[in-house]
Amino acid sequence: MLESLRQSLRETGHSFSLFMLSDLLTLICLMAGKVGLSWWIASHGGAKDLALYGACISIVILVLTPLLSPFADRLDKRQVIAWALLVKTLGVTLLAVAAQLHFYDIRLIIGLELLGAACLAMIIPASMSVAADVVPPGHLHQAFAMQKSAQAFGRTIGPALGGMALAVAGEAAALWLAVLAGLVAAGVTFYIPPMLRKAAGRPSLKQWWHDFQQGIVVRWRIPLERYWTSLSFLYIIFFAPATGMLVPLLIKHHGLSGGWLGVVEMGLSIGMMLGPLVVARRLNARFGRFHVNLLSIAGESVGIILAGVLQQPVLLSICFALVGISLSCFVLNGQTHRMLAVPENFRGRLMAVNMAIYESGSAIGATLAGIALLRLQVDQLYIAYGTIMGIMITGYMVLPGFKHFLSLSHDEVKDYYQRTYPSAFELK
Repeated sequence: MLESLRQSLRETGHSFSLFMLSDLLTLICLMAGKVGLSWWIASHGGAKDLALYGACISIVILVLTPLLSPFADRLDKRQVIAWALLVKTLGVTLLAVAAQLHFYDIRLIIGLELLGAACLAMIIPASMSVAADVVPPGHLHQAFAMQKSAQAFGRTIGPALGGMALAVAGEAAALWLAVLAGLVAAGVTFYIPPMLRKAAGRPSLKQWWHDFQQGIVVRWRIPLERYWTSLSFLYIIFFAPATGMLVPLLIKHHGLSGGWLGVVEMGLSIGMMLGPLVVARRLNARFGRFHVNLLSIAGESVGIILAGVLQQPVLLSICFALVGISLSCFVLNGQTHRMLAVPENFRGRLMAVNMAIYESGSAIGATLAGIALLRLQVDQLYIAYGTIMGIMITGYMVLPGFKHFLSLSHDEVKDYYQRTYPSAFELK
């Protein structure tokens, strides 16, 4: 196995190996920081501050990503990632200092995290596309698989390390751990050999808005996409807070320590890693993608309901692992087919729509969850949200063409939308 890994690293090149290490450290920084920061807000500001924080960050990411992501194509990706990491780490350092001094102010936290969101709006697009710039074309598929594995590892150990630091020394320790990982990640990125700049147009929100409008038009003209997108938006309103802002509140409600927040987050990450690697392939072969997707929604629903019912910390982490497995299976089946069904030159436009739907749904979900917590306990809200998500299974069951679409092979589904609805892509 080690020899196979060495061979893969040789084939993809030294620069890509360093980028993978940078990706790994960046995710450790993000996940450890998320554990420490969410627990700090939950402990001092409660549901109101968490809802405000979640809504503000989602809205800013929605606006800044299309505005800043073109810098990844216009400049040296190494410089973009490294400098953005340094600026984000500076923001986390200030948060760590504030936590160390026991100075809590949600306005300061949101302000510094908005700076971090701006950095991520440049880091994420650059890191997603860097393989195509540094890896020989014949090894791109191998490089993408290796990068996903490194990212999955980072998402798994990040919460674990953050939770350990939180349990041993408090929120400040988890944030200082994030600072250390961020600084090392930036240093590794600076060490990568310079990359060639690509000619590109000036970054423009107007261009993104144009692409977004075209993506909306195309989706509206395709019946399956029209209803699938609408249903997904409603689903995210309940799913996003249940796996985000409400998690630290649930841990506190059950009287558990902050270290268990890291364990629960790790359970979710492990589930998301196991889904594509182990579960999805076997279930798809036995039941087919359509039934697996319905089963995945049921798994998410059951996991969320049980998280509201069960109080034992180990069982809570298992519940979130079930949610992670179910989510990754659904995304793997649905998103892969949807991307293949769209002509290649339209995929970027539909990705813009996906991002807008998720972030706007997350913002609305955070706001509604904050309002709901004025009347309900957080465990009751989990039971209610899980039940609503379960009811939505019926919506996916009756989506026009959904079952037939998922039954298609990868070869059959390629450009399926263009063949079936050619007029949908006739845009001015």
